Amino acid sequence: MLNVIRNAKKKAWIIIGVSTALVFSCAGVVWMDHGTIKEEDEKIAGLEASITKAEGRISKIRGHEDRVLRGRLVVKEYAKILPSDKDIHEFVKRITEFSVASGVEISELNDSDARNRGRRQSKDPFQKINYKLKLRGDLGATLDFINRFESYERFVKVGQLKIASETANSRDAGEGIRHNVDLELETYVYEPGRALTAVEIANSEKRTFEILEKEPLNVDLAMDSYVYQPRSDRRDPFADPRRSIGTGAGEGPIVDAEVEAQIAKLEELVVRFETLKRDLAAEDEVEGFVARMEYAKRLSQSFIDFKNEVEELRKVKFFSKADLLDRFDEEIAEPFLVLLAEREATDGEGLKRQELMAQLEHYEHAFSEGRFSDVVDGADAILSAKTDLDDPEIHEILEGIQRVAGRARARIEFAQMSLAITGYVILENRPTGSVVIIN
Repeated sequence: MLNVIRNAKKKAWIIIGVSTALVFSCAGVVWMDHGTIKEEDEKIAGLEASITKAEGRISKIRGHEDRVLRGRLVVKEYAKILPSDKDIHEFVKRITEFSVASGVEISELNDSDARNRGRRQSKDPFQKINYKLKLRGDLGATLDFINRFESYERFVKVGQLKIASETANSRDAGEGIRHNVDLELETYVYEPGRALTAVEIANSEKRTFEILEKEPLNVDLAMDSYVYQPRSDRRDPFADPRRSIGTGAGEGPIVDAEVEAQIAKLEELVVRFETLKRDLAAEDEVEGFVARMEYAKRLSQSFIDFKNEVEELRKVKFFSKADLLDRFDEEIAEPFLVLLAEREATDGEGLKRQELMAQLEHYEHAFSEGRFSDVVDGADAILSAKTDLDDPEIHEILEGIQRVAGRARARIEFAQMSLAITGYVILENRPTGSVVIIN
């Protein structure tokens, strides 16, 4: 019996041990499965986030493609101002035409950059091409030649310009000043095939049409142009004015210092004449009669001084060089005499009479409105100024101003008086002769 009990207990402990081992084993398996599930959940969450981002990028693809299609159209429009292959091949011919039309002589033309452009390894779709020229011509011809590229329908830029004036000894007899010019022209050719292969976009033609229907390009690109008009009287800024100019008819060589002095005097007169015209235009803006009269007096003296100097320069034949004398007559003397005649037509006593009459009317109007102080102050300023009284009309107008001022002054003094009636005398037989005693 005792053995049976012992065996039963032993079996029970064995069962308990096995059960415990099974429980722990199951718990371990469950714990490991829980960790695996958590990892898988995290992977799933990461994949879902990636999918969301991918879907966002996918949703933007059409917009990006539309912008690419529109950008291609814009680039194509802007590239229209750039020379085509045909233009590049014929550009040397165009340069020759421009030189003949403007009058410059081309001594050297280097177009190797254009001829070798096909051998370049650059992947830039915009290929820069330079043309290097050496030419000879005077100021007008040189500027005319450059202007023809400025007005050319294709984009051409003057990348570099060097000018060296020839000496007097290197020029032919009777020939004007010519310049040796080093000129570098720069342009671009658009070659989209040099760039990376364009991305293919599905239904690109149809979608491009739809894009333009919704929003037209509105690209109105045109090259600015300017037509240069040569002027024979223009001073050459690249020539040294101090050089010996040569010999005039019946004259000896002009000394450099004399020419320099004549040019300096001419430029001084130009500045003074412009100042004189500005001062004349500002005369009407001066406020107040006295201020205008003083301004007119100073301006008249400036006209007199300038007139005397112009007449003196003509008298002594100061400008011995023909082109300087022509400039003096055309830019200074002749327009100044016209301006002087116009001023003298309204200057002097006539101008004073007009101003004074206007002031008299102004003071009479101010008196009627009761502005007595304005009348007195303005009239005192005029009457105290040094005004020419030899003119009887001016004298008469001043007397009128003085009378208006006297009346205004009396009204001011009367208004300032403290009045009180202290008595009266009534004449019964003659009421109109009755008297009131004041103060």
